[in-house]
Amino acid sequence: MASVWAELRRRNVVKVAVAYTIVGWLLVEMASVVLPTFKAPEWIMQVFIFLVIVGFPIALIFAWAFELTPEGIKLEKDVDRNQSITHISGRKFDFFIIAALVLALGFFAFDKFVLDPSRDAELVQATTEVVTEKVTESVKSEIPDISIAVLPFDDLSSTGDQEYFSDGMTEEIIAKLSHISELRVISRTTVGQFKDSPLDVPSIGRKLRVNYVLEGSVRKDSDRIRVTAQLIDTDDDSTLWSDSFDARSDDVFEVQENIAQAIVGALGIHLTDLNRNAITSSPTKIVPAYEAYLRGQALVEHWDNRAMLSASREFFQTALDLDPGYAKAMAGLASVEAQTYRNHDSDPLRLERADQLLDAAEALDPYLVRAIVGRGEVMGMRYDYSGASGQFRKALELEPDNYFVRDLLCWSLGYETPARAEEAEGVCREALRIAPSYGEIYYHLARALSAQARYGEANEAITQLEDIWPSSSLTYLGRFWIELAQGNYSRALEYMETSQSGRPPTSLTLAARASAHSGMNNTAEALRLLDQAMAMGFKDLAWLKGSEEFEPLRKLPEFDALLEKHGLE
Repeated sequence: MASVWAELRRRNVVKVAVAYTIVGWLLVEMASVVLPTFKAPEWIMQVFIFLVIVGFPIALIFAWAFELTPEGIKLEKDVDRNQSITHISGRKFDFFIIAALVLALGFFAFDKFVLDPSRDAELVQATTEVVTEKVTESVKSEIPDISIAVLPFDDLSSTGDQEYFSDGMTEEIIAKLSHISELRVISRTTVGQFKDSPLDVPSIGRKLRVNYVLEGSVRKDSDRIRVTAQLIDTDDDSTLWSDSFDARSDDVFEVQENIAQAIVGALGIHLTDLNRNAITSSPTKIVPAYEAYLRGQALVEHWDNRAMLSASREFFQTALDLDPGYAKAMAGLASVEAQTYRNHDSDPLRLERADQLLDAAEALDPYLVRAIVGRGEVMGMRYDYSGASGQFRKALELEPDNYFVRDLLCWSLGYETPARAEEAEGVCREALRIAPSYGEIYYHLARALSAQARYGEANEAITQLEDIWPSSSLTYLGRFWIELAQGNYSRALEYMETSQSGRPPTSLTLAARASAHSGMNNTAEALRLLDQAMAMGFKDLAWLKGSEEFEPLRKLPEFDALLEKHGLE
């Protein structure tokens, strides 16, 4: 065995093996860098590696069988041992091996510190592209065959004050298309977040997971309207259909029907008689009533602003005067009465009227979301927050992405005793995802965070509210609840006084002030304020009997006497 090894070394077979291994590795590494640069097919690299491997035993056999002499290459058996120069050839192989090692080490360093970072970046980019492609394919596979988002139509009127009308156009087209069972339609409140959005249509389509997007504009001047609309395929940004409609304002319902029918036709959907009736039907046929309703709807969501609520009431009432059977206007007016009762004027007659309006609206349309929501609001005003939450959840089953209803659900959950703070926070954050510029949500989010003793985050939420609506009294009212939760009763009262400056007291604000005075052990003032609040309809027994700030009051016999006086025991 020793003699064989000695002969292998004498014939330089070992050195050939080492040199071949180094050079072969170097060639393979260089090929792995160069070939992709020239977009070489993958099989070329595979063949190259195969040839390098096959060449290894051939090189060893050649080194064993042949010898390099001054006269050239000869068979080893033909070379006289005394004239053999294998020791000289071996020295040359030593230098060759050293040179090959230097090259290999140099290439290794170049690959490690120069090529690797850029290759990693390319790998990350390639991986990202592949993942994005897979995710996009996955999202597309989850999108129903036909789905559409109707973006808010732009107001192009010369005066620039017809936004309520263009929003109404969007809402009615959505309502008509929603009756088509073969079509998934994104709700008005969800698409509202993309109003004036810088995103292109394909990007909006991906975010909303829809196949098609309808966008358009409305120009309303005097008694004429011009509506333009185009249906876009979100996959390739191509226009599937577009048209313009010039008509009298009185023909607005016909324009809405024409657009809805054109969309259905462009999408290749066969209309049943039931679907066709849904598209051609309208909640009212009286255009002035419709316009009055739209104006009222544009204001009713601002429940903390009494002037806006008062204007909203007038518009809804005008709509009902023009069309006494207008269910949406009934529900809108009921909401105004409920919010006015809680936040501005606690006259019990307001809730009675709200009940009557909702009964009439639900009799006309049992699935009217606005009526379902209004019923929840009235329940909340009567301190049945659990019942209110149930109504809002029912409404969300019909309109899952309605940010206004989600905000109301956050409100009712936060006012339950004990507060369902974590759930309320989640609902609020989902509402903010849909409508980040709707300020009231930040107010209810702050309450939910305060109930979890996350006061810093609660104050941040109020600061965001203040950034959106700098003059809103909600900023001070929100800070009242934050300070109250921390036991800073005197500071809380300061915020309450500021928030209610120039406003008549309501049953809720009187009770809130009573809670702060009770916490400060000003029990006489707390009892006086509670007496007034209860006379105006306040009867939130869960708060009175479960909150920490009312603890000093609950120890007094006068407290029980007060409850008995107002029939609350």
